[in-house]
Amino acid sequence: MKYVVVDTDVFSRLYRGLDVEQYRQMLINSVPVLSFASVAELHYGAAAANWGERRRQALEEAIRRYLIAPYNEEIAKLWGTLKSQAVRAGHPLGAAEQTNDLWVCTTAVYHDAPLLTANLRHFENFPGLTLLT
Repeated sequence: MKYVVVDTDVFSRLYRGLDVEQYRQMLINSVPVLSFASVAELHYGAAAANWGERRRQALEEAIRRYLIAPYNEEIAKLWGTLKSQAVRAGHPLGAAEQTNDLWVCTTAVYHDAPLLTANLRHFENFPGLTLLT
């Protein structure tokens, strides 16, 4: 079984029932993985939208269907290296507002897993990253 890191946008689209078949096809025979940063973004979105307890529980249930790639010291070191490379190259992931996307990218690179994204412009042409779009 291979791992596929799912970015926050794709998770959100699947959660809302958008483009489900398109993304399901890309996840066949794989283990879907969320970065800890995506989980944080999802909880932020729910809090910012003032979701009630029932909607938050439904989100928790949906998140539980994924393997969560945790933070560790090695991934933090890799993030620092990749951030430096992105800034020097002028890649979008070097921008401060793309910090969470860089964590998602780092998760995929660290685990040598492709990234399933609906947000090609932030991730394309990043060295060492394989994309599924």
